Amino acid sequence: MLKSIIAPYKHLGIRFMPTGSVSEANANDYLSIPEVAAVGGTWLGKPTDIVEEKWDAIREKVRQAVFNSRK
Repeated sequence: MLKSIIAPYKHLGIRFMPTGSVSEANANDYLSIPEVAAVGGTWLGKPTDIVEEKWDAIREKVRQAVFNSRK
């Protein structure tokens, strides 16, 4: 769907940052689209992790996501 949305705007150089339905399993699929600048998702910082101030766990999830996106 995102590729369809991008098509009419491609000539404008608009970049996208998907956040809905993005997961650790499909983040690289989104990142492989040249017009996608970044992705985000709740898997990086679950509400309970935030409430419980599990900053180290969140930091590690983000670190792993960045590392995995560079493979």
